[in-house]
Amino acid sequence: MNNTQPESRIKYWKYHSAALSFEQAGKIAKQLMVTENNDPMLYPLTVSLHVLYSRPFKHQKRSRNISTDLFHDNFNSMHEMLINLRDKIFVSNVN
Repeated sequence: MNNTQPESRIKYWKYHSAALSFEQAGKIAKQLMVTENNDPMLYPLTVSLHVLYSRPFKHQKRSRNISTDLFHDNFNSMHEMLINLRDKIFVSNVN
């Protein structure tokens, strides 16, 4: 049996991990669509959406971040908005 190269294992891990994060973010987005504005779960769901979506792009080890080349150019502005909101609003209080 051949051993898998470390680069291949890291690449598999980061894309598999990203897929799981995106799947969970999608479920939260669906829940947000039916959540009322005065629902106490609105804020926690919003934070969760931003954190889960951003996770694959904001890993501490930059080699584990996925590329934004994966999605169509029409989604760049939405992507930037989600990342910026996560960085400025939800992560700014963490030290």
